[in-house]
Amino acid sequence: MTMLNELKITTAKPMRMVNQTEHYRAVALRYLEEQKEFATAHIENKPFQATKAIYQTDTLGDRVRSEVRRHVRRGWFCDVHGTVYFAVRYGTKTIDLTNGGNAIEVGKIEALPAIIDMLIQAVKAGELDRQLATAAERTPHRVGGKVA
Repeated sequence: MTMLNELKITTAKPMRMVNQTEHYRAVALRYLEEQKEFATAHIENKPFQATKAIYQTDTLGDRVRSEVRRHVRRGWFCDVHGTVYFAVRYGTKTIDLTNGGNAIEVGKIEALPAIIDMLIQAVKAGELDRQLATAAERTPHRVGGKVA
């Protein structure tokens, strides 16, 4: 016990130092990158498989990390004329890109990866910060609402 007496022991609580704007951008960028991969696979007629890491207990009782399939919702849709539109989502909420405008008219599906690249650049430049913050306020905490 004499060694512990030499140390300065106190009660401390860790604090997360996360910039909310950077967090919102990271969530949006992760979504856009995944949508780009999904669209590219769709155009090339290849399967798209998203995974997530989970921890399970194996037969020996050890906790092991494994990858499992995860469902990804398409961010694009078509109208009756075959025109493709892309909606940016934050969690389950569609982001209003302009006043009342919530989707981008893409035209043909082949143009979608280039449109998503432009959106990625816009998010990195901070052009969607206000919209992301508004969407995050309406989104549950587990997706990226308020960072404590």
